[in-house]
Amino acid sequence: MNDLGCSSAPGVTSHLLRTAEKVERALERALGEIGLSSGKLILLGGLVQAGGQLSLGELAAHRSCVKSNITKLVDRMEEDGLVHRRDDPADRRGVLAEITPLGRDRQAEGDRAARRIEEDLTRGLAAEDVAALRRVLDELAVRSG
Repeated sequence: MNDLGCSSAPGVTSHLLRTAEKVERALERALGEIGLSSGKLILLGGLVQAGGQLSLGELAAHRSCVKSNITKLVDRMEEDGLVHRRDDPADRRGVLAEITPLGRDRQAEGDRAARRIEEDLTRGLAAEDVAALRRVLDELAVRSG
């Protein structure tokens, strides 16, 4: 039995899960120091990529989750001063989430923290091995849907 409770020999899946858990813990710890979580960082990154604002529906699609979850996350982020809501001029019932200057600063800090985690993870690996790892992970992400 492998560490996933399966009868096959330990394989790629168990290694990926263990690595992902370690990376996630390191990232959450680093982000926590600047008042973020990975969910908040992803949402802020989506807002930055979109030019600073998106509807809550678009944010939900970006995060692949239901709108009610985004509403709760935006509520917390608004309390933290990272985003604010405004009426959508194209839809009188719609609401936009707009990143604040503090949100932009925290997003940049979060990206720097994520880069440090990646640098720590890949330190000592040859550049071609890091490039190969990225290619393999990209391919696995596409295959897993």
